[in-house]
Amino acid sequence: MTKLDAAEAASSRCTALLEKGEFENAKRSCEEALTISNNVKFIMPDRVEQLRKHLGQTLQSEKMNQGLKGMVLVDGTYLAQKDAEMIETSRQLRTEAEEFYHQKNWQPAIDCYARILAMPVAPHVISAEIAADVKTKHDFAQFRLVHDSALQSLQNGKWREAVTELIKAEGLLHLLPEGDRPQYVINLKNALAKSTFEQSREQGDLLFANSEWQKAMAAYELALSTPENEALPKESFDMIHRNMKRAELYDLIDQGVKSFGAGAWDEAIGDYRKAVEFLASHQAHLNVTDAEKSIRKLSRIILQSLIVRDRQLAADHLEKNELPVAGNIYRQLIDRIDNSPFSGEGEFLAARNEFSATVQTLDEKIFIAEKSNYLESEYRPLFAANYPTAVAANLVKPHISFTKDTGDKAVFKMQCTETGGGRPLTLVMYYAFNKKNGQWELHSEQQ
Repeated sequence: MTKLDAAEAASSRCTALLEKGEFENAKRSCEEALTISNNVKFIMPDRVEQLRKHLGQTLQSEKMNQGLKGMVLVDGTYLAQKDAEMIETSRQLRTEAEEFYHQKNWQPAIDCYARILAMPVAPHVISAEIAADVKTKHDFAQFRLVHDSALQSLQNGKWREAVTELIKAEGLLHLLPEGDRPQYVINLKNALAKSTFEQSREQGDLLFANSEWQKAMAAYELALSTPENEALPKESFDMIHRNMKRAELYDLIDQGVKSFGAGAWDEAIGDYRKAVEFLASHQAHLNVTDAEKSIRKLSRIILQSLIVRDRQLAADHLEKNELPVAGNIYRQLIDRIDNSPFSGEGEFLAARNEFSATVQTLDEKIFIAEKSNYLESEYRPLFAANYPTAVAANLVKPHISFTKDTGDKAVFKMQCTETGGGRPLTLVMYYAFNKKNGQWELHSEQQ
C-alpha cells in the first residue's frame, strides 16, 4: 500500500468515526491521514491536495468541533449530551404515553407523563407548550383512572368501593379543562347517588335478613334520603318503602315477643296491638293477603297473652280469697274468647270450658260463703226462734257448715253453744235455702 493509499484509508476511517459520533477517534484518524499525506512527495499532487483540503475541512467542521466539546446535534441545534439524551427520553416517553392515553390505559400513561413533567422545562429540552399539553393529559388521565375505577366498582355492585372512589374523583374535577367538567360533574353526581343508595339499601337488606330491625330502618332511611333521579328508578324507592314498613312492623312484633318472654303481659299486649294497628293502616305497603294473615296471627297471640295475664291475675285474687273479683276476671276472659274469631279453635274452647267450670265453682263458693255469713250473723235470733227456752244473749261460738245441695235447696248445719247457769249446751239445727223462692226454712237431717 502506498502512503497515499494509507492516508486515504485513514481519512475514510475519520469520516466513518465522525458519523458514529466517536469524535476523539475521528480526530486522531484525520490527523493521522494528514500526517501521512504530508509525507507524500511528487506523486499525484492534485489528489494529495484534494485529500489535504478534505481533511482540513473535516477537522475544522462544526460537527467535529461541537462533537469534541461533547455537544450533540438535535433538530439543527447543538446541545449538551445530557440535554440531548433528555430530549430523546422525553420524546420516547411522550410516544409511549400517547399510545397508553389513546388506549385509555391510564396508569402507564400517568407514569410516563409524570416522568416527563419531572424534567426541567427549557426551550432546548421541553417547551412550555409541550409541558402544558403533557400536564393537561396527565391530569385528565389521573382523573379518569379514579373515575373509571369507580364506575367499574359500581358496575360490579361494589358500592362501598364505588362511593369512596367517586368522592375521590370529585376531588379531582378541578384538574379537568373547564369545557370537560360539566359532563363529568353530572355523571359523578348520578353515580354517587346510585352507589350511596345501593350501599344503604344493601346494608339495610343485610340487617333486615339478620332481624336487626331498627338498624335496618336507619339504613333504609339513609337510602331514601338520596334525591330521586333517572339513575334510580322509582321502583327502587318503592321497594325500600315496603321493606322499611316491614322492618317497622317486625320491630313492634319483636318487642312484643321480648315482653311476652319476660312475662310483661301488659307491655306485650300493647306492643302486639300496635303491630295490628300498624298492619291495618299500612296495607298499601304490604301484601294484602300477608297483612290479613299477620293480623289474624297477631290477634291470636294477643288473646293468648290476655288469657295468660288474666289467669295469673285471677289466681292472685283467689289466693287472697277475693272470689267475686276472680270470678269477674274469668267471665271477662270467657267474653273475650266468645267475641274473638278463634272461639271455635280447640285451644280456646278448652280454655273457655276451664274458665266456665271455674266460674261455676266460684259461684257456688260465693253462694255458700254469702249464705254462711248470713246464718252466722243471724244465728242468735234463728236459734232463739227454734229453741224457745234458749236465751239469745247466752248463745255463743256459732259454727256454720254447708252439708249438701239437693238441687232446689242448699242445706247448712248450724251449731252454737248455750251458756248460762249450768253446763254449756251445744245446740244444733239444719237450715235450708230454697233457691226457687229465695226463702230460708228449717230442714230435717233425714230429708
